[in-house]
Amino acid sequence: MVLKYQYPYDLSHYDSSDGYNAPRAGGSNHRGADFNGFPEGTPIPAVAAGTVVENYRSGGLGWLVVLAHSDGAFSGYCHMYQQSPLAIGTAVARGQILGGIGDTGEYSEGAHLHLTIGLNQSGATGGGSHWIDHTDPIQFINDRLNGDDPGNTGGPTAPTQEEIDEMAATKNASIVRDYQKENAGTLAIALVYPDGKAVKLAGNMDVDGAITAHVQVYGISPTNPNNTALRDKYASQLTTAQWNAFWAVYPGTKIGF
Repeated sequence: MVLKYQYPYDLSHYDSSDGYNAPRAGGSNHRGADFNGFPEGTPIPAVAAGTVVENYRSGGLGWLVVLAHSDGAFSGYCHMYQQSPLAIGTAVARGQILGGIGDTGEYSEGAHLHLTIGLNQSGATGGGSHWIDHTDPIQFINDRLNGDDPGNTGGPTAPTQEEIDEMAATKNASIVRDYQKENAGTLAIALVYPDGKAVKLAGNMDVDGAITAHVQVYGISPTNPNNTALRDKYASQLTTAQWNAFWAVYPGTKIGF
């Protein structure tokens, strides 16, 4: 069984010009993958289900969090704008928010996420040698995008294309959310009605109120019952590609798209 991973953001934000193992001034090499183009405070999602094992401020990497994963790997999230509220030992789901993008630490040159994958715990904060103690986060995640989510009841579990097609065809009342756009700070939630109408919520709306009313009127069951945030608890969690695929085949009236 392979643990399921996800990219923290769309790869259009990945700085491939300064990728893993890229040479740095002073003879060192880059020990992670950088995601740029976000304002400070943008939510940082966990790339896989895991447990918080480090949460502190490093001189070079600033505020950081390290997760231990069940496959023996460790993921590090560096240069956060402030300390994560998650205590050591906290279990987190894939996609759960760990903190916000920042510009802390001597190595930072602007607000961004420096993501690491350690093959041991020290490797997640840049310790040790390339390919021995840490590895290329992009390639590592890419090889595990279709893994399993054992015990992950709270994070996004994206439906298959067949399930997306069925959702669109039946036009049952539901709530659909692009969690990747939302993690990047863009509202992307739509209410689907049984009469074939879908309404995309806007930023000037009471989003939680709209979700609550939709749930109560149509008796919608939680998709992620262990989550407390309404958009996490009741919405079908789609990637951006799946969000686009859903609306491409949805046969009803779409409002606000």
